[in-house]
Amino acid sequence: QNLKPNPQAKTLATIIESKVTQGKATTATVVVQNGTLKVGDVIAAGPAFGRIRSLEDETGKKLKSAAPSQPAQISGFSELPQAGDILQVLPTLDEAKQIALSAQRKNRSHKMSSRQALQGDTESKTLNLIVKADVAGSLEAIKQSIAKLKNDEVKINILGEGVGEINESDVLLASSSKASILAFRSKINSKAISLAKQKGVVIDPYDVIYELLEDVTSAVIKMFTPETEKYIFGRGKVLAIFRTEKGEMIIGGRVNEGEI
Repeated sequence: QNLKPNPQAKTLATIIESKVTQGKATTATVVVQNGTLKVGDVIAAGPAFGRIRSLEDETGKKLKSAAPSQPAQISGFSELPQAGDILQVLPTLDEAKQIALSAQRKNRSHKMSSRQALQGDTESKTLNLIVKADVAGSLEAIKQSIAKLKNDEVKINILGEGVGEINESDVLLASSSKASILAFRSKINSKAISLAKQKGVVIDPYDVIYELLEDVTSAVIKMFTPETEKYIFGRGKVLAIFRTEKGEMIIGGRVNEGEI
């Protein structure tokens, strides 16, 4: 049908992959579908937004712009966009931020609804975890925060940890050790998702550390042995018992202490 992109139209591109690289911060590879992507453009893609700081081709050569059908690596995002997110160019940074925040809320709502309740072994009072994060800094922060939850009654074991996507090996380890997998901004490959369903392994996604810690704390609290305290509000002496036709008892007496 002789369909052609328009280099002068509104710019749209698709995120192919994204990563955090040393010296370049958050970068993403995109393929431009329409319009022209330029250094300095204000952009939004999924939960991420920002201003393009650099454009490079597949060989690492600096570009001033990227035309339709051209792949390019860009930097300047506030956080990692996801593969498949549509990148668009906006007039102002405020508009880009609002679009990104809206996507973050939707993404967060979806992830919260997909989470399963963390459960430990109530008999041994043990909570086994596998923690995966997007970057080493986040992983270390999570580990340090979980370490503060350790106590004399419930054991918290981090049996596996790492940076990057969750794979089949993580699921198999979780299955064999009765552990739950905590995914902090980590991707989960499709084979791992299928295997987790088959093995009954919990994989819970998180974007905010305190939400992850709240769920871990809740799982720990559920395994504590409840303490029972007895309160006496009143004492009385039974002076007479009257039996009714229904087999119930009506008693008469005197309150000696407190209230009844």
